Amino acid sequence: MGSQLLEQMQERIMQSRVAKLKQMYPDMDIAQLDRNEQRIMPKSCGGEGKRFTLKGKLVYLEKVQNKLFCTLADRTGLVGVEMEDMLTNIEIRQGQLLCIIARLKCAPDGSLFCEARGITMLKDDDPKLREIRELPEKKPPRQQGRRACRNYWEKGVAVSWARLKMTYKLGLLIPALYLVLEPQLLKRLTLGSLGPTLGMALFVLVFMTGRQVINQYGNKAQGSTG
Repeated sequence: MGSQLLEQMQERIMQSRVAKLKQMYPDMDIAQLDRNEQRIMPKSCGGEGKRFTLKGKLVYLEKVQNKLFCTLADRTGLVGVEMEDMLTNIEIRQGQLLCIIARLKCAPDGSLFCEARGITMLKDDDPKLREIRELPEKKPPRQQGRRACRNYWEKGVAVSWARLKMTYKLGLLIPALYLVLEPQLLKRLTLGSLGPTLGMALFVLVFMTGRQVINQYGNKAQGSTG
């Protein structure tokens, strides 16, 4: 029951989050970023750190420890995308067309890259995406202009696909369920209305401490690993 409840809550949170972000932050082209455009710059760089949407083709993927980093081509250049904070279970493959809700982050070497906060798969047969679909898949250079193409400050392993999943501290889920259900079923504690409130707080903590990790990965010429 706990696993199904987590999946349902995760799906509702993700849908409302993506809808709200798309409404608040319309498409902005990261390729046109300059020093006069500070809204989407990281706060550490003097910006507001606002989110934006980015459409493109995954031309390169690499696994860095247990995180997935992708290089997205959008006809104007390449941009590195960290696939870590999307709150969803998903399989990502090289060559896919994606719309990513992202925010800019600053790499240790000072270059910029994106952190994915939501993702939508685009249809390969959409005629409007023909130019993006025909972009070549290749290993990017170390850096292109002011856009970070890959996490080259850490050692990565090239992959062609990866399956991502959310992991949670399930040890907190049992007491959370107990506290939520206790007034109606168990009636063993004397917390009163505080019990369900504390239980819901623990539910929120479970989601806040969730991490997106690579469950499986591999290359076209190889089987699955992980």
